[in-house]
Amino acid sequence: MIYYVFISTIYSIVYIFGIWSAPIALILLGISGAAVVFSIYLVSLQAFIVKHWCAWCLSSAAISVLIFTLAYLHMAW
Repeated sequence: MIYYVFISTIYSIVYIFGIWSAPIALILLGISGAAVVFSIYLVSLQAFIVKHWCAWCLSSAAISVLIFTLAYLHMAW
């Protein structure tokens, strides 16, 4: 939850104050990329170690991928 609050706060500040820049975009892309890598790790633990699926964990991983995708598309734009 800390990740989601952090990302939401940073994006809100950036858009409200109009301080969007390439370094900020790169930082947000890096943070969201790290979250995706960690989500992949956790999903693989579910698949191979626990052998049980958690709906909340899968939806959290999907949201992390969505945040990363949007950050990537915004940076490429």
